[in-house]
Amino acid sequence: KAVTGVSISWAGQDSGSGSMTKSGSNWTFTYNPPDTTNGNVTFTMVAHDAAGNQSTPRSNVVNVECLI
Repeated sequence: KAVTGVSISWAGQDSGSGSMTKSGSNWTFTYNPPDTTNGNVTFTMVAHDAAGNQSTPRSNVVNVECLI
């Protein structure tokens, strides 16, 4: 079944959640951290289809450094 949406959440030095946007055949998300975020943030993505099935969560750790 085709992916109809991808949810994203993040935790660590900053936390939150959102939805990814489809652009062509890619799913994208722009992360705008607070100015005080310094350190690792773990992003977890889950794909969904029209029937409500979900993929296995996939995670990626990113080191964020905001220079003020």
